[in-house]
Amino acid sequence: LFAHDLAVLEIELPGIRFDDWTQPICLPSRQFTYQKGKKCVASGWGSIGLSYPKRLQAAVVPIIDRAECMNSSRIYTSMSRSAFCAGYLE
Repeated sequence: LFAHDLAVLEIELPGIRFDDWTQPICLPSRQFTYQKGKKCVASGWGSIGLSYPKRLQAAVVPIIDRAECMNSSRIYTSMSRSAFCAGYLE
């Protein structure tokens, strides 16, 4: 996992034409907090089996309590303060 794994572009208008494939997003305020159980959208181009998708993948998942997430994972034993857990524990 990478800390702050995102990119923010500031583009002078009229630099981009928005359409079905290109849309702006809103960024949270500095006071924003992640609430356990609240739904969020996870997206990316990560591996789906033996290959990588040609289209952006997305799923709506609940935010998980940080301690509960860390205790359930054998892989991630530490987590950056900039990260949060979301998904379903098995």
